[in-house]
Amino acid sequence: EMKGRTYSGAPWFKATTSANYIYWDPDCGGGGDGQPRWILDNNEPDILKLRDLDGDGRCDYYARMDSTDKSRPPTSTFWMMRCGGVKAESRLITLADITTTLTTTTMTSTSTTVSTTTISS
Repeated sequence: EMKGRTYSGAPWFKATTSANYIYWDPDCGGGGDGQPRWILDNNEPDILKLRDLDGDGRCDYYARMDSTDKSRPPTSTFWMMRCGGVKAESRLITLADITTTLTTTTMTSTSTTVSTTTISS
């Protein structure tokens, strides 16, 4: 689920059932010379920071996908992923957009009012 935008203007996302996040970080080590990338991590990004959004001073995360395109993470591509703490391996990750709709109906005894609210995420 998209939660908002970071300081760079890139969107960031939180898994609906766990504390896992996807966000774009222009320099995950914070030294000013890093490779821009999409990151899959268990640390929530600090949306007010320009770089090293998880604040650990190093590039430590579950998976990454190098990209200068901060508009949105790719829906299906290979990410470099650490599995079980061993060296990083290239793994295909596919992301899906999920749209939810909430509809509410309110009825009163003197008149009938129907209101519909649609929330898309």
